[in-house]
Amino acid sequence: MIAKPHISLSISIVSYYSPAAQLTTTVRSLAAALLALNRHFQVDPLNVVLVDNSETVHITAEDVTRLQEILAPSGAALSLIQGKGNVGYGGGHNFAITGSRTDFHLVLNPDVT
Repeated sequence: MIAKPHISLSISIVSYYSPAAQLTTTVRSLAAALLALNRHFQVDPLNVVLVDNSETVHITAEDVTRLQEILAPSGAALSLIQGKGNVGYGGGHNFAITGSRTDFHLVLNPDVT
């Protein structure tokens, strides 16, 4: 058996009042893509960072729980950064990337499927 190549990956999604249904669709699509990736690569356990750039708390604890459940079969965890206000799209991704030591980082729009 040939060993699968090893990679490490981090992912960030920056949301600005994104509808819950839209985030759910994006995370479902991401989970499917990660399962496909795991068939071809040995992927380190990864974290998806969701940055809520909304001026008021827009993403609830229930939203986070629901999104974590969608990601769980892929082996990915979800963490949330919020309360910093609208720091901009790039600024939000920079918060997520800070301290990352992965081979690759995926900057993912909240409306991608």
